[in-house]
Amino acid sequence: MKPRGLFGFVLLALLLSAFGGCEKQSALEPESAQAHSNPEATPSGTQLKFAVFTDMHYYDPALGTSGAAFEEYIARDRKMIAESHAIMEAAVNALLMENSKVVLVPGDMTKDGERHNHERVAEFLAQLEDAGKTVYVVPGNHDISNPHAYAYSGDVAVPIPSVTPSEFVDIYAEFGFDEALYQDPNSLTYIVSPKPDIWIMAMDACNYDNKFPGLSPTSGKFSDATLNWIVDKLQMAQSLGITVFGMMHHGVVEHFPGMEQVFFEYLVVDWSTVATTFAAYDMNVVFTGHHHATDIATLDTGTGTIIDVQTGSTVTWQCPYRVMHYDNFTGNLDIDNEPITSINYDTGGKDFQTYAY
Repeated sequence: MKPRGLFGFVLLALLLSAFGGCEKQSALEPESAQAHSNPEATPSGTQLKFAVFTDMHYYDPALGTSGAAFEEYIARDRKMIAESHAIMEAAVNALLMENSKVVLVPGDMTKDGERHNHERVAEFLAQLEDAGKTVYVVPGNHDISNPHAYAYSGDVAVPIPSVTPSEFVDIYAEFGFDEALYQDPNSLTYIVSPKPDIWIMAMDACNYDNKFPGLSPTSGKFSDATLNWIVDKLQMAQSLGITVFGMMHHGVVEHFPGMEQVFFEYLVVDWSTVATTFAAYDMNVVFTGHHHATDIATLDTGTGTIIDVQTGSTVTWQCPYRVMHYDNFTGNLDIDNEPITSINYDTGGKDFQTYAY
């Protein structure tokens, strides 16, 4: 009998250790997280291999990586922006070597939403699709209507075009939007189906165009209309016996006690209610980014269990990506966390992980 939610049995997480090696950790699902059974669903044995890389903050070096203006920007930003082109090349090449069929990108593709950089990112993602993979994207807080879109020339930061929400969809049309089974009319949230009994819910909670007045652009929030749309589609998935994975930029579970007090902008607004809602309708796993840290956090909401699989940024040490294997019959999800280990860039003789650190 196929479990209605994701957790009929066991979640296995293979997590990256602090210094780049791989440790295997096995965490048995607590009894309170046992999924209900759907007697109308039948075991399909569907296998899905997929990858996640996120927060690439891509910046084309042709826009300028020298001079006082660029140096001033870098002095107040911990991301490896000058190296981001070489890191993107390395990440794409690594993903090309993986046998994952689906690649998820939970936002912040560009430094600050520059249209030019979005177009370059789309070219990189096209390499993955040309190799037979399917790529799905969702925007991050840096990606749309960003007033900090600049090129750099000597002492001058030169404003360049960012993108509107519709332009974002146009640029990334072949990376999720064109394949969408359903699309929320109130946001860039959409649903795709990489397998007949698996959905990916790509959710847009970003505050571009001041959708939520008074809320920082770094923060994320679902409007009532969008959250109602998500619930409606999750109810549909339940009735059809479909497993739903979520993907969004902002976190839905605290990754350490007190995170809401010190890093509230990295959690979706009213995260506890959102997490409880997702779990109640059997969306038990959500893939996130934004915080530039790699962690897996589990929450028993009282309505079910939800797991926030947060992946770090490629331009911040440890520069990771994740590869996963899901078995829809057993409910097992195996997760490997892999660091980018070398890039085509002058690292001053250091290996890349040492340089990145």
